Amino acid sequence: MLAEVAEFLDSITTLVTGDEIKIDIDDREEAGYLIDSAVYRLDESFGPLLTALRRERNSVVSAACLPTNILIKILLYNGAWDVFLATQVCHTWRRAALSHPPLWSRINMKSKNYSSGLARIQLEHSGSHPLDITFSLIDQGGQIVNQNLPAQPLALIEKASSIANLSTRTIPAMWTNDLPLLNSLHLVVDPSTTTSNYILAPSNLRHYSVDFQQQKLSFPRTIFANLKTLHLRMIPEPASKVLAIVFSSNDLRELVLDTCKNREDLAIGQIDSTVRFPSLELLYLKEVAPPFLSCFLRSEVISETTNLRIEPRQPTPFQRPTPASSVWIDLDRNYVLFEHGAGAGVTYVKLSDVYALGPLYNVSSLVIFQHVTTLQWMGAHIKNPPFRWLPSLISLTFECYPSDQHIQQQYLRDVAGSHLVSLCTHLKYLGILIYEPTENTYSNPEDRPEVEFPRFLRRWRDVHGEVFSEVEIYDKYRPGRWAQMLGTFQDLTGRFEIKNHPFMDSARFPRFPDTRRFAVEEEGESRPAAKMKFKPTIWSA
Repeated sequence: MLAEVAEFLDSITTLVTGDEIKIDIDDREEAGYLIDSAVYRLDESFGPLLTALRRERNSVVSAACLPTNILIKILLYNGAWDVFLATQVCHTWRRAALSHPPLWSRINMKSKNYSSGLARIQLEHSGSHPLDITFSLIDQGGQIVNQNLPAQPLALIEKASSIANLSTRTIPAMWTNDLPLLNSLHLVVDPSTTTSNYILAPSNLRHYSVDFQQQKLSFPRTIFANLKTLHLRMIPEPASKVLAIVFSSNDLRELVLDTCKNREDLAIGQIDSTVRFPSLELLYLKEVAPPFLSCFLRSEVISETTNLRIEPRQPTPFQRPTPASSVWIDLDRNYVLFEHGAGAGVTYVKLSDVYALGPLYNVSSLVIFQHVTTLQWMGAHIKNPPFRWLPSLISLTFECYPSDQHIQQQYLRDVAGSHLVSLCTHLKYLGILIYEPTENTYSNPEDRPEVEFPRFLRRWRDVHGEVFSEVEIYDKYRPGRWAQMLGTFQDLTGRFEIKNHPFMDSARFPRFPDTRRFAVEEEGESRPAAKMKFKPTIWSA
């Protein structure tokens, strides 16, 4: 059949060639009419045939034969502009893209490919599917405004289930709409907006983030009816009032307070009798004034399973109800992280000073240390080893660095010494990582850990009546020195192993749960980056 079609087209082209098509009458208007008529009849006669031929040609191209459900999954990794380009690849791709409204529902006004025309196309093809809208936000002479707005932004807002970077300046004064589809809202208060006229109160909101810019904004009670997540940044209200606002919601699970600097310390006792405190799953206090710590670091707010993050650490008396089971101290990244056992929460404390560890070990600390069984210390020497606070310690892993002539010298014996033998009687494991000296260091003849360490092992055997259970050592500085005494170490331990790679690289580091992200900072950040961009091919029908 295809051969016959080819012969038929060849026979037509022999009747007339392109060079023979000339205007041979004086009436140019009539000539234009005749040419238009010929083009129309050519399209009518051969357009469907051309389309059919191109589709059949595409049927032997693998990319054009992908199942619709696979194509849709591929396109979900891309933004709206790439989906629009995909409609021009071939009939199969176009049909797949146009048949799945969610592909068109993410409107990102921060994208370099965004235009009002593209937004209109997305609005048309998204159908009844709720929109996910990210506005473009700029500071324009002290005014926080949304740029690149479409002609009717409220029409988009009314169809949205998720909105990020919305300025109060975009919402008309006294505009009332309960926005039943809206599930997530990130709002930025424009200082020039009269917030007393702002009465937006979505009825089904689950996730709410407000950047107050130190401006006041009312909270209608209807907002809190179903709220699960609440992020408040630069709120000007005092801590006790924020506490009363926050816990108007009985189902709140995640709370983030960021840059809350009001230092008024109003009486907390006045609201305790009226406020019901739900058990939070996550509480993140970042750059807050001391009264906020006093208000929110409470046993009524923080349960055994709450994940707590404080940044930076401040000396506010409080103890979690669940003792810590593991402690991870990373002085390279300046944080301390506590695990509180299986199914319990995590406590993350950001340190403003790498040596500001003293307050963590006193009686008003955030956690109870006496039940800690695992300590991981990274990023610096262990300064003033805290072993007297860790009587239940079973596993200790730490990094050791050759002494620098410009800092206080420290040796392996300062950690693995007599105090460790006497204070941590349950210790079963030592993991030691020795790294190369930094610049401006010198070779210290007293730095001989392979000689010092057997003394620790012998003392352990003499005091406790048994050899030490297990030791792992990684020495990037001078690994050969340990192999020379391997027999001695094996006699003094149940298991001794010299590692050829940093074993902390494969360790399971605990991780503080991610807080909800309301706004996509960069295009495509909300989904994995596509490995290719879709461009039209010559088989575009």
